[in-house]
Amino acid sequence: LIPDVSFMKMTYEDLIRLNPISRFSIYTHAQASAVIELGASIKEQFDTMIQDGNIVDMSNGNPYGKVWLWVIGAYEVVRTMSDQKWKGSWSEERYTQIQEYKKRIADLRVPFAKQEHRNGKAVNHENSIYGIDCKRLANYIFPRFL
Repeated sequence: LIPDVSFMKMTYEDLIRLNPISRFSIYTHAQASAVIELGASIKEQFDTMIQDGNIVDMSNGNPYGKVWLWVIGAYEVVRTMSDQKWKGSWSEERYTQIQEYKKRIADLRVPFAKQEHRNGKAVNHENSIYGIDCKRLANYIFPRFL
């Protein structure tokens, strides 16, 4: 995969217009782009595995391990975006959506990052598997506003 560096050829005004997240941090923009690319790669791998009828085939990389990185990365980007000091960067409606999404992704992040439930209780089984209902999970993780 060749990284997309086309944004380097833009004016600052074009970058801000096309990538509003850049208004408050070019680093967060780069991190969000990496998380988006990773998510697309994971989805592509899972789609191929499902199409081939072999959801445990790791011969083309390990999408399950990448999901761990994606969840942690997505949470950190959203956490940064939801910080009170950046509230003015968003419309009131968008800021509310970001806050709501942060709560949802946190439900996934804690088990992945800390290997425990959000309430701190010990995990006695595989806690990082959300379920097989891919459409429900996709709608939960990737709301329409992002």
